[in-house]
Amino acid sequence: MASEAMISKRIYRVGTKHPKDGTYYQETFMDGSIVNIPGVKEAKRRKDMYQPFFSRAAIQKLEPVLQTRMQKFLSILTSAAKSKQVIDLSMAFRALTADMITQYCWQEPLGALDVPGFEHPFMMAIDEFCKNGRWDKYFPRTFILVDKILQKLPDSWVRRLVPPVKSIHDLQSDLHRRVTELKARSGKEADGPPTVFDTCLQPDLEKDQPILSDKDFVGDACLMLAAGMDTTAHALTTGTWHILSNPDVREKLQQELTEAIPDKATLMSASDVEELPYLTVISHSAIVYHLDENIFSDPHSFKPERWLDPDTFRELDRHLLSFSRGTRGCLGINLALSELNIVFAHLFRRLDLKVVGTTAGDMEWQDLYIPIIKGDLKVSITEMTK
Repeated sequence: MASEAMISKRIYRVGTKHPKDGTYYQETFMDGSIVNIPGVKEAKRRKDMYQPFFSRAAIQKLEPVLQTRMQKFLSILTSAAKSKQVIDLSMAFRALTADMITQYCWQEPLGALDVPGFEHPFMMAIDEFCKNGRWDKYFPRTFILVDKILQKLPDSWVRRLVPPVKSIHDLQSDLHRRVTELKARSGKEADGPPTVFDTCLQPDLEKDQPILSDKDFVGDACLMLAAGMDTTAHALTTGTWHILSNPDVREKLQQELTEAIPDKATLMSASDVEELPYLTVISHSAIVYHLDENIFSDPHSFKPERWLDPDTFRELDRHLLSFSRGTRGCLGINLALSELNIVFAHLFRRLDLKVVGTTAGDMEWQDLYIPIIKGDLKVSITEMTK
């Protein structure tokens, strides 16, 4: 019998000929997006067009964008420390990653960090959509039909009948507005660096780049927001929980950070923090991986040390599917890992966190298209003295 690892390698290899199930992948929220394209060749054409914007070089070039959001996040938490306010860190992480991905893609943050309690309506809508979206997998055609009906109803009716769907439609409208604004300025001199979508408005037909419709752009915009927000935020939340629950891990991490960042107010670059060995294995341990005990011994335990040996690292990394693999591999892997390293480094260098009321049961997660924890990670905060 073939093992899970063998099957995964066959399906997710570069050059795979396995298409997606077109019925299963018909996400109404991301209609037109790359994730809804069943064919391998067509999906690769779309992915190759976006790929340059998510390379390591591109991320390093736009790192000031990420650091601006990071600085604001740290300022909010520092203010909470001074006022002795308990913070829902799971929501705070989602707000941070939402603002990072929208700033990175459109040079215009969502503004989630500015909302009290970080409860931005678009974030809450995506949350509700995912929690209820599990039924979409069992009855996909029914959900598509219902969504088409809802789109024809007056907004006031939809808001009263299914508020989360109305919020999703509002989000799609907002992203369509952003695409329209990009089109209006296409070809004109921009105030800043080109966004992820700018170049795609003028595809290179000689390179076989696809011409995207407004629906395609909006679908990909929804995908990048949802994927760029929740997956990274979940890794930050679970990683922080495990760090706070393991005093030895926390001590090792803070010792490494104190030596690397003598002045706690310094914001290090992503390339610099990537050189910190214990920090990087913390980031690898925070992401979700499968539970085959023949590959990941004691897979339910948080063991950063499992990644420290270079030979072991290569073997484990070969089986890591958190970002998928091959032709369908996640576009945002470099951005996500940079965010994990930057956030863990500066959060634990500047601030002392203490869990308030959150239990291990709260931190159990459910597979609701994306991983969603059952409760919240709430913390009290004090500033590091030095």
